[in-house]
Amino acid sequence: MHNLGNTYFCQGNYTQAKDFYQQALIILERRWYNEHPRLISILDDYAQLCLTQGWFGEAKPICNRSLAIKEKSLAPANSSLFESMRMCAIVDTELGNYEEAEALLKKAISALKPSTIGPFEEFVFLLAKLYDKQGKAKEADSFFKMAMLTFLQREGRLLRTATCLKDYSHFLQEHGQAKAATKLDAQAGVFETNASAIEQDERLPNNQQYQHVMYPVTIFH
Repeated sequence: MHNLGNTYFCQGNYTQAKDFYQQALIILERRWYNEHPRLISILDDYAQLCLTQGWFGEAKPICNRSLAIKEKSLAPANSSLFESMRMCAIVDTELGNYEEAEALLKKAISALKPSTIGPFEEFVFLLAKLYDKQGKAKEADSFFKMAMLTFLQREGRLLRTATCLKDYSHFLQEHGQAKAATKLDAQAGVFETNASAIEQDERLPNNQQYQHVMYPVTIFH
């Protein structure tokens, strides 16, 4: 059932994909229990489907459930755990649950800051965008700068770096700093030109809504 859900998801048949994900969950819940780690992969795929379609209300309990299972069953530094924290923060942001999103992002940043493995910059970037969405320009500017500097230090993150630069450029443009914004746009263009196709995540559908609400799967270093 899970594999059929993935197949329909990739084919763009989202209603069928949802049905099979739900059936797969029911089967595994009967075989194991509601918080068994074997449910994680289905929950994550189901959550991605909801994000793709903009079903944020439906995505929230699914993302929260996956995160709760991972917190109980995975090591604190597991990449999948941080990915769930990121997804939950994105959903909360889209639903207007800004305090919840901020708390999650700060928790992840605190856990990742002492390390160099990443994806510290992804959470800083999300926090900058969250503050921008709330009109907190001073905080947004500070975190955009921090995210940009960290992205620039990473190797093989050209597309993500370009995205950060363009978003920061847009922020500066809106706050009357056209000259600085133009410079960042030009820099972003260079990164996009030099980016390797290997940075594209082939598993994800080419869907504009997905790109709007989600970032490519985190690359750990």
